[in-house]
Amino acid sequence: MTQEQQAIQALKDIFTICAKADTEDVKPWRALGDIHSICETALQEIMGEEAFQAFVPRDAFEE
Repeated sequence: MTQEQQAIQALKDIFTICAKADTEDVKPWRALGDIHSICETALQEIMGEEAFQAFVPRDAFEE
């Protein structure tokens, strides 16, 4: 799959999750978690792991 196809598929998946969350009784944090996972996977595949790790702020997931 090309990078463009990966990006398009990720956006389609996000759109689908948002549409379902908007019409069904979906917990918002569940939808956000799914969206986060899709974005992370797509960015890692498109950017490469090293570039992705440089992109993610070191304190992004610290509490």
